[in-house]
Amino acid sequence: MIEITQQMLDQLDQGFRHGGRIPVREPAVVGVVRRSLSEEFVSLVLKVEGENYRLSAGALEQLCRMTNTPVTLLRELPDDVCRELVNAQLRRRWSWFTHALVSEDEIRWFIRPAWRDVDLWPSQVVQVCARALAEGDERPLLYELPDFRAPATVIFRLTHQKLCHVFDTSPRPDDRHRFSIQITVDFTGTTPPTLAAFSYRQVCSNGMVAPFIWRHSRRDVFAGTTEQILKALEFASREVMGFIRTTLIPGIEESIRKPFTLPANLPRPVASLIRSSYETEDLGGTLYHFVNALSRAARLEKCPQDWRDRLMRAAGEITVGGRCPSCLQRVPGSGAAERWAGDSVIGA
Repeated sequence: MIEITQQMLDQLDQGFRHGGRIPVREPAVVGVVRRSLSEEFVSLVLKVEGENYRLSAGALEQLCRMTNTPVTLLRELPDDVCRELVNAQLRRRWSWFTHALVSEDEIRWFIRPAWRDVDLWPSQVVQVCARALAEGDERPLLYELPDFRAPATVIFRLTHQKLCHVFDTSPRPDDRHRFSIQITVDFTGTTPPTLAAFSYRQVCSNGMVAPFIWRHSRRDVFAGTTEQILKALEFASREVMGFIRTTLIPGIEESIRKPFTLPANLPRPVASLIRSSYETEDLGGTLYHFVNALSRAARLEKCPQDWRDRLMRAAGEITVGGRCPSCLQRVPGSGAAERWAGDSVIGA
């Protein structure tokens, strides 16, 4: 665990430094950047308000997503076709209200219209969420270094020394879980912030994520000024603290007592990993046994990268009653997170 210091907060913000923001009203691709020797595609050059800017890797990813243009396709095309294709998509799909954060002659990333007036920094997120964790003499801590994901999404986990629980009814002695609040913020405004309860089982390093369900649309909750967003984050962090104590911990206790056998139908891409993890765990054929098989599978080296978060989230949702353990479908009326993205591939 990491102490929250001013030096650490400054380091968090370092990767988000920029030279300012500009409106991007009628962008046009005017060039393609390639490696000098291999001619391998690297990025695009965009003309904005009369100036040329090279796109960072994150900005290129955003532009391809917003224009529905696969970057893998751009890598295969000659320069003139690249320009024509992307410019045609820009004319069809670009929002007049999009802004960009720039640094000298580079666009770091694009800011979606809803966040064009928001000036949010990682250090601010940590500080306001840490206030929600302050209890008595306990000092909030970062559970681990934040997870930076392209183009500008950061996952924070905060805890304190006493935010843990030993499950005495578990078949494993001293089965201790450490809990954290997990905050995911996309600093481009493409998706609104999400909060969840994170549980780390210390005897085996399994982790699961139980999403916190909003009573209202997250886009409505996090609309507005920087100050309003920070207040919403602090309020939601306090709610997640309560969610850990009133829902997640009791859910784990119930799963330890509840008999459950491994379902026959599992998602094909990870079915063998779940089965082998189930055989490794020794938790008495209970629901707790199954959710730990899911979270163990998520951290195996052979687990596909895009399934790691999904398996940990499924384990958490099953534990709090948001997902059916037998079919891995969302429970109607539970307010659980979005449908499992792999539902269409459920099978033997």
